[in-house]
Amino acid sequence: MPMPFDGVLNHNTYKILIIKVLFFFNTIFNLQPLFYSPYCPNGDKDADRIWNTSEVVTFNANNQRLYDYVSNKTGNSADLYGTWDAFDVILSAKANGYEIPVWVTKDIYNQMSNVFYKYYEFWTLSDLSLRLRGGKYLNFYFQ
Repeated sequence: MPMPFDGVLNHNTYKILIIKVLFFFNTIFNLQPLFYSPYCPNGDKDADRIWNTSEVVTFNANNQRLYDYVSNKTGNSADLYGTWDAFDVILSAKANGYEIPVWVTKDIYNQMSNVFYKYYEFWTLSDLSLRLRGGKYLNFYFQ
């Protein structure tokens, strides 16, 4: 699996790793969805703000052709999340020794990888969102 950073651990790298761990626990324990929990209206507001920042909007506009391509091949939504979801399956297949689809060329794989890691990075744009969402799960484990 390609690393989402150049090997140098910094503040942003740690935030990405934390969010990946939270996603992992969310999946293992079948908890409420990590970022769209009905129990955190302030977190929902902050998530809406994140997804409407110029950085995210520009990234999505620049990758729309990839989103459309992946959607056409998978049936997933033609957006960042649909591409993230498809790449998650591809990573799992590859990690478990299965062949990946022939439509996933090296170039497409690299583009999807970039989208995959940007998805996590975008969630870390706000320390408030991390605190609001992560606190719920930390509370669960320390009870």
